[in-house]
Amino acid sequence: MKARPVRRCKRPAYPTRLDVAADPALLERHLPEGWKRSARLAAAAAMLAGAGTAALTPGCASGPPAEVAPIFDHGSGRGALGCVMVVPPAFLSEEEALQVISEVLAEHGFTASGTAPALKGVTFAGHRLNPEAVTYADQFSSTRTPLVPDFFDAARNVAVEFVSTADYFPLGGEISDMSVQSYDLKGIAHSAAGAVNKHGSGVYFGALYDPTASVKFDVDYPREGTANYREEVEAWQQKSREAVDAAKEESKELLREQLKDFVDWLKGQGVI
Repeated sequence: MKARPVRRCKRPAYPTRLDVAADPALLERHLPEGWKRSARLAAAAAMLAGAGTAALTPGCASGPPAEVAPIFDHGSGRGALGCVMVVPPAFLSEEEALQVISEVLAEHGFTASGTAPALKGVTFAGHRLNPEAVTYADQFSSTRTPLVPDFFDAARNVAVEFVSTADYFPLGGEISDMSVQSYDLKGIAHSAAGAVNKHGSGVYFGALYDPTASVKFDVDYPREGTANYREEVEAWQQKSREAVDAAKEESKELLREQLKDFVDWLKGQGVI
């Protein structure tokens, strides 16, 4: 039997932590009559209710451990830049990805709550050097970067980090000492999720990554010296851009698949 993460489960008949967080007076309204007649028990219940809501505040070190979703496998999450590469990979920008994330999560009632808070206790040694690198200063390895999620819904304490190429070095990606820089975005998503799982508290966290769909374009670059060389170059460049755009659309669809799995996971946690 192969172990798999739980993605769906029935909503419990009793109030969950999120129910109490959304309605702090819920426990007080349902105190047993015997408890109400005892000042000591009533005071203990009030303290319990207050602790239940405070624990869900992101960055609260004394709160319950963060609930961290698995990494959902849709897309290779790998790519490279540099050297004599003519057609670059179709990396998604933070803005492009956040638009997709916001649209999909909005369909399920999630709303971004302005500027997201940094997750307390979750930091990364930015710019982890490749063990074989000799051209970069060691000072990079001492820089600690806090994790500020790209999407945060304060009402439900749901945080989402999208790992893009812009996050790669701050979140610990290795710098190459060669002319080609590789990006293992899925690997960084795994390490980000692991860090939140180990040090985070009070949030339901999901790490998504740029699927990095392959650019399907194998047209040879025009040979210099032909009669219509300039026109041929312009036509080649246009086809190259179209190929990259098509790959980006594929990446967006794969990102939506990651989000669908994340939403299913949230349902399994009772958030939805």
